[in-house]
Amino acid sequence: MKKKVVIVIALALSVILALTLFAGCAKTTDSAFSQGMIAVEKDGLWGFADESGEIVIDCKYDDVTPFVGKYAAVQMGSRAFLIDADGNDTGIELCSYSVIPNKDGSRIVAQNKNTGYYGVINTDSGEWVISAIYDEIGFTEGGLTVVAIGEKYGLFNAEGAEICPVEY
Repeated sequence: MKKKVVIVIALALSVILALTLFAGCAKTTDSAFSQGMIAVEKDGLWGFADESGEIVIDCKYDDVTPFVGKYAAVQMGSRAFLIDADGNDTGIELCSYSVIPNKDGSRIVAQNKNTGYYGVINTDSGEWVISAIYDEIGFTEGGLTVVAIGEKYGLFNAEGAEICPVEY
């Protein structure tokens, strides 16, 4: 019986040691896997690894968000932009790498670098479904999008169609 206990303890310590060594090589985010990848940090730079731990998008970014749909926001130097699940630059320039997903991850609020204003990007197509012309944007529990210009508010449906103009 003592031999089995010693073997179990040895195995547990081996697993803990292996996980500790892996953690020393690459730090991960607290987020779940998305697109089969998770953000990892290596030597102070971020990239993405697959579920086996193999780095599939090089650790070359100063910061990253987890993938939401098919896209992740990344920062490289002073440049913030979206990449796709293959690590390709989409050409969508952002003011910062910070994005806010809706409840089901089908859309994200992002600040467009060219306008400085907020809009909504479809995370399947990578297209702006609500133009980046708003001071503020938020998602409701019911899947609607509330937009604001100054102190006036409007409302869009999940597909990006205007329900209520920015008048109130």
